[in-house]
This record gives sequence, C-alpha cells and structure tokens, in this order.
Amino acid sequence: MADSLVLTGVKQVTKHKGNEMLRVNPKRGDVHKIKRWWTPNTVSTVYEACTLFKVAQSDGVCYLAINVGHAETFKLRIDLADNFEFNFYGNIGISRAALFDENMQIIEHYVFPAISGGKIMTVTPAGGASRPTNQIEVPEVPEVPEVPEEPETPVESIEERAAAADITHQVTVSTYYGNERFYIDGNRQAEVTASAGQTIYFDLSDSSLSGYPFAIYTDATKTTTVTVGIETSEDGSILLFTPPITGSFSYQCSQQDEIGGDITVS
Repeated sequence: MADSLVLTGVKQVTKHKGNEMLRVNPKRGDVHKIKRWWTPNTVSTVYEACTLFKVAQSDGVCYLAINVGHAETFKLRIDLADNFEFNFYGNIGISRAALFDENMQIIEHYVFPAISGGKIMTVTPAGGASRPTNQIEVPEVPEVPEVPEEPETPVESIEERAAAADITHQVTVSTYYGNERFYIDGNRQAEVTASAGQTIYFDLSDSSLSGYPFAIYTDATKTTTVTVGIETSEDGSILLFTPPITGSFSYQCSQQDEIGGDITVS
C-alpha cells in the first residue's frame, strides 16, 4: 500500500500513513466546486461540492475528488496502491468519487453502495483520459473552476406579503350590549372563510384593538394556539395566516373570552 488516510467530514484528515495524497485547500470555504462528472452531456452545468486530493506517484499526478454533497458527518478511509489504484472503506454518507488527470480530465469514477446498492462500481467513461505513465515533472495544481456567485435574492417584507395576500380583513373592536366584540370589516364576529394554502391578511392597525390581543386558536375555547402558518409584524399591526390544512379555527382575544368568531378552511 503506497498511502492511506481517513477523511472525516469535508476536511479533517487523520491516520495519514504516507505523503502521496494531499488535500487541496479551496480558495473559499471548505470544499471545491467541480463540474458534475456523471452527467456530462446535460444542457445546464451543475457543480458539486467536493473534497479534492492531489495524488502524486512516480508516474505523475492525478486528482481524486470525493463528492461530499450535503453530507455533514461521515468517515471514509482511502487506501492508495501503485498506478493510482484506490480502495474505499466505511463510506456511509458518500455516494460518488472520481479520478482526474493533471488537467482535470476524467479518468474513471466510482459509484458507492449508497447508489449502487452493493459493491463499489468503477465506471470508465468513453473517451476518458488515461492514467499517467513515466512522467518526470510534477505539474502545479491546476486551478479548479469555481461556481460564479449568484446575486442575492431580495427578501420580501411582511408588508409586501400582506399586500399580496389572497384575502384581506380589517379587524376592529366595538361594544355590543355592554360587551366588547371583534368586528371583521364592520361585521360583528363575522365568519372568515378561506381555502387551504390561501393567505389571510388580518389588518390589526386600528386603535380600537389596544388591549385586545388578536390570535388564532384551534377552537373558541382557546385550548391550543395556532402557530403553523402564522406570521406577525414587529409592531403587531399585521397578522398573516396561511392554513396548511382544511378545518375549523377560531379568532379570539388572548386576554378575554368569546369576543371572536370562526375561521372555516375548505
């Protein structure tokens, strides 16, 4: 065996028993972005997160890319023999790896049991590069192309989401026969209806709501407060409710009982 190491996570190398495999530090972050090698003829270019090793033997230099993907924890032992022959052990969480020549041209790639369902498969692509033989000079590490940074997507404010809501209701409080009641668009304890997935915007900006905190519950007894699909503004003037399922809910005051009404989601 020419060299051996254990890769834990995307960058921790331990139990290194030689010097023929050296991890290549990326320019940014902990991983290299390498063009997906198992689907070379797709229309769009896809880059994969990889840990990259420079492998130098007497015949020349190759590069071993381990497709770490979204794996957060894994432990992979890599044994290197002569002529750039590899054996992998304990590869839970890793699905693919590839061997490239010094110009980052694919020589062969490996499909691990997470995909193959059995033994590690070695795939030699048609027209692929060859292992180096009898090269004297060891070239420098080629620059690995990085994925261009995408522009940041603007974050939509809650006011913008409220303006785009499917349903809008103005909420106020008024006295009815000596008892305070919620009014929906001027109608006392009116039923609110919506379909699952629609966003209801409750406008809570009216000053009459002072002292009457508005909330959504699973029923009029206020046994359980609904938290899924609820979004509120910092000043409390906006409440957005996007019910994910059909059913009955209730809008009520968190400090007083029976002043609200029903929400029916179909």
